[in-house]
Amino acid sequence: MKKELGYLLAGIDESNHISEYANHAEIVTAVFSPEALDGTYRAYSKSRDEERISELKEWMQSKEAERDYRFAVLTNMEVRRFQPIAAIVTVPLIKAYLESQRQAQITPPENLRLFVDGLLSAEHRDYITKTLLEDFETVMVRNIIKRDRIAAQRRKGRKLVGPDVIKMADILAYQLYNGYESNGQILSPGQLFNHPKRVILNEETLLELIKEERRKKTS
Repeated sequence: MKKELGYLLAGIDESNHISEYANHAEIVTAVFSPEALDGTYRAYSKSRDEERISELKEWMQSKEAERDYRFAVLTNMEVRRFQPIAAIVTVPLIKAYLESQRQAQITPPENLRLFVDGLLSAEHRDYITKTLLEDFETVMVRNIIKRDRIAAQRRKGRKLVGPDVIKMADILAYQLYNGYESNGQILSPGQLFNHPKRVILNEETLLELIKEERRKKTS
């Protein structure tokens, strides 16, 4: 596969089950790839069947690529209900990944191309961009809005359009939420919470960020 020297591609997605299981934790995933083709838009099936799960396993374990992922587990109901959750979780997920790379004495790429599934306001995009410019020379943030893909869905059945990093983040969020590792192995709740790829976030701090944003909107 073609590598784009100096670029890191990242995809952010969430499990989106807040209304289904009030007592279940929410999963937010961040998938990383240095492969240029993983940022190419293409149509893919939304159904999460065994074929897609197998595809995630092969994608993650490819010896030709250096792909990786991180995820957060959110349990605070008010934090989980905040939208867009990516606005406050994306930065710590990416910074945690970069720190692990530095600890492994791996120099991070100079540029970031970030794809986020869902809505992002201009203010949220600016916040993510400015904060991550502390770590990158350039940062491009693009959100993938499902309602903008209705025409594609009508033409191609249950297919959505987006880059592979979004597709794989979507499958990964679904698998982790349902208790499965990226390779398909079963994860117990204890294994999920103690997973080496999990980024532990201070949800009280996230809650303060949410409250501050609400205060700004009402002032």
